Amino acid sequence: MIFRETKAEILASVKRRFSVKYLRNYQTWVITGSGNSPNVIRAVEYARQCNAITIGLLGFSRGKVKDMLDHEITVKSDNYGVIESVHPAIHHLMVGYFRQMIDGEKLITR
Repeated sequence: MIFRETKAEILASVKRRFSVKYLRNYQTWVITGSGNSPNVIRAVEYARQCNAITIGLLGFSRGKVKDMLDHEITVKSDNYGVIESVHPAIHHLMVGYFRQMIDGEKLITR
């Protein structure tokens, strides 16, 4: 699951749709510039209660969520535009990497 900084209703919906059993041994990704969004913090708290691995794409000083995550990738910038441009690029690279590792899909063809 990936959470962006969005409305609290989305987190409530996720809680209803996914049981603790479902989230065990899964990863929860959060994408946040500030690391202080209450919605992102609640998502990470819930994922940790479910023993999910928590991973964050962060920016600025990483905020409160930095100490709650198992793993993080931080865009070291104080500019929202830069952070919000780099986060999707990192996400696309990681998805491509996992596709290659899991499905054997070739990212580079010659």
